[in-house]
Amino acid sequence: MIRINPEDAYAYCHRGVIHTKKGQADEALEDFAEAIRIDADYARAYYNRGLVYMIKNDLDKAVNDFSHAIRVDPNNARAYQSRGLALEKKGDVQRAKSDIAKAKKLIQAKNATAKAAV
Repeated sequence: MIRINPEDAYAYCHRGVIHTKKGQADEALEDFAEAIRIDADYARAYYNRGLVYMIKNDLDKAVNDFSHAIRVDPNNARAYQSRGLALEKKGDVQRAKSDIAKAKKLIQAKNATAKAAV
């Protein structure tokens, strides 16, 4: 897909996920960066890049990317949860607890909405 459309942020992001699963962190970071270059508001690319930074133990960059994902998508429970884990690893327990609580609240709200739809 990238050869057909080199400006496809979605394709770069998903190739980055594949690189991540294969343990190719540097290649994954390049693809997520390219997805973000193409679409500066692509929350999933920021989130995924944050996960790779967590793997590399670069917690400051991970927190920054999770924070950006949250700014773009304030209902992104996974970004709150992951940022909370990164903050906990950094020793910022209060902010970590706050993020984990926010993630839990968002998940509960989503589940309640799903149950109501059934």
